[in-house]
Amino acid sequence: MARNFIRIIEDIEEALSREVRRMVFFERRQRGNPGVTFREMFDPFTGEFVRKPIEPRFFDDTADSLISTSPRFTLELLKLYEDLETSRLVPAIGNECVEALSSPGAYATLFGGNDLLTTNGGTSSTVTLNNRKIRSLTTDHWLRILSGENQGTYRIDSISLVGNGPHTLTLSNDLLTDLPTFKYNPASGILAFDTTVDLTAVKAGDALEDIAANSIIITAVNASDSSLAVAPGSILVSGQGAKITRSGDVLQGDDSGDVQYYLILDPSQPVSGKSTTYRKRSYPIPYTFVYFVKISSRERDDHNAIANRMMQVFNPARGTLPTIVRSDESFESETIKGILAGDTTIFVEDATHFYVNEKVRLFDNLDLGEELTIESVNVASNTVTFTTPVTKTYVYDNCPRLVSNYQLCYFERDFRNHITENKQSEQFWIHRFTYRIEGWIDSRIPDYSTEQTFEDVGDVNFVEYVMEDMEGNERSDPLIP
Repeated sequence: MARNFIRIIEDIEEALSREVRRMVFFERRQRGNPGVTFREMFDPFTGEFVRKPIEPRFFDDTADSLISTSPRFTLELLKLYEDLETSRLVPAIGNECVEALSSPGAYATLFGGNDLLTTNGGTSSTVTLNNRKIRSLTTDHWLRILSGENQGTYRIDSISLVGNGPHTLTLSNDLLTDLPTFKYNPASGILAFDTTVDLTAVKAGDALEDIAANSIIITAVNASDSSLAVAPGSILVSGQGAKITRSGDVLQGDDSGDVQYYLILDPSQPVSGKSTTYRKRSYPIPYTFVYFVKISSRERDDHNAIANRMMQVFNPARGTLPTIVRSDESFESETIKGILAGDTTIFVEDATHFYVNEKVRLFDNLDLGEELTIESVNVASNTVTFTTPVTKTYVYDNCPRLVSNYQLCYFERDFRNHITENKQSEQFWIHRFTYRIEGWIDSRIPDYSTEQTFEDVGDVNFVEYVMEDMEGNERSDPLIP
């Protein structure tokens, strides 16, 4: 997952605002009309009282107007500090965790080495290597180049054994064959495979040939989410069995003739529970955030009703604060109309950065919403279609939004104190509630000069195998540290 907790203060304030709105809107006491809390304000034209449902807003009390008696809410961050006292420090800061990314599976390793050479330093279709296990190699195996300018996984077209070596491998122009089914959006020219595909060797300029023999030039590749881009409006037929081919030289990167690391993989022996790509990231740092929520009003009855509701819901010594945490790859857009339960297509203000097969969350100012998977995106009409129907109704006035690359976190929330600061002489009632929230921020990887908190690593650290020299002795140094 991408770097999280990059705007954690804004995310926590949004979560607090949602909780306050929920308490106000879902008041159940019998006051005036059953099940509704009201506010009082003057009609500026007639001078009469007008009662409307309370909709909390967040601004400073200095802007309070005498014409409105509705409760006002002030949300403010009092302080924040690193948590150095609780067990949240275990495991210790500085250690690294590893997570498997959505990526092609790992396969059994036949052998490997660091003696692979490309012809003329690259830009060819042949490589040479010298390994005593070369006679166990067949054209059904794959070559994965781990270093240099031609990194990726390649099919082997033919093998030429030359005495004691070096031996020559000719790589196939068919980079990928028997591809899985995919979803394709002709308007944007984006196609996404239904299962993860290893696209590390694929580049713009390669050709995608579908099951109907339509050959389309690839214009862009996103290996992280197994998606490709072609010219918008291209005709493609989805179905298992498509392939990606490359004309001319299979290897296109100049590696200056340096020796490269490589592995020979057996695709008939997948390694269960493993992944091709992993993300190594530093543990996040525990932080404590202290907030207060202040309610101020010039109408005592409505003010006390909401203060009572706050104490009932937020005052238990411990609770949770459900928070939608954005990452540095999050994209968010508001909807342009309400959404009914059962809808599969919604309209948003901007759909340019939502993608097929991406998991997104639909939510609003009152509800955490639900997670959905995108089936298709129409950039021209800014519509997003989901694989399953929406299960709730989202009213437009509650600002429904769609966000991608998020994480739903439940932070601990502790009630600290409640202070009453009523000014009866001015007919002004104030309640202030203080809360301690345990959140997180991302730390840095010390070896980087930037604030990057993660790096992607290959499966060589996680699939066990032993490197050997020409005499069959185990190498003492690992292939990749």
